Amino acid sequence: MTELLLLNGLVLGCYLLARRGFSCSGRHVLALPLLTGAAMLFVAVTLLRLNPQTLLAQMSGLRYLMDLAVVAMAIPLQLAGRALMRQPAPWLAGLLAAGLGSMACVVLLANGLGVSPDDLVALLPKAATMPVALGLAGQGGANVHLTTLSVVMTGLAGALWIPWILRSCGVQPGPVHAFTLGACAHAIGLVRVQADSPQWQHFAIAGMCGNALLTALLMGLWWRLLNLG
Repeated sequence: MTELLLLNGLVLGCYLLARRGFSCSGRHVLALPLLTGAAMLFVAVTLLRLNPQTLLAQMSGLRYLMDLAVVAMAIPLQLAGRALMRQPAPWLAGLLAAGLGSMACVVLLANGLGVSPDDLVALLPKAATMPVALGLAGQGGANVHLTTLSVVMTGLAGALWIPWILRSCGVQPGPVHAFTLGACAHAIGLVRVQADSPQWQHFAIAGMCGNALLTALLMGLWWRLLNLG
């Protein structure tokens, strides 16, 4: 019990330090608590010579917090839903383009590089938010560690490049900007929106949750087609 409390304290301490650093950096995307906190925990586990497998097993309860965070998103989703349902067609078209495009790129690159089927399953949900991606990868018997890495890298790349791409296309910060960041860069994109345009964050949450749902549906369809084949 004491060891479990110490481990939880270590994780909480790294997270709080990371949040403090994020605030001091002016909420810079490279100082996201998700990234800096994970880096600090990695260093702490290495220096203290802790067993990662033991740490992971004893802290499995923290995964339920991710599920609770997803459920709580129903509140801002209601705000965004009212606006999105006024003109649903363009939003749905954008969501389909983001979800299908992400998975199609993974399949094409995986086939070209000779990636194994198990690793392909781990990489397919990379644009979904972490709890959904891990659930889908685990259901398919894939390497959830590879899924975690792919989700983080996708979110970081999206948060860094999507705002620049959108501005180059003449899209200024607003609902479309926020929705695109949420759909393509999930939680990391949401943090970017919260830092740049917090008044539009409910659109980012709508994009993030919409793409997570779409990814789950597409992967279910993909598995069914494979089984039929």
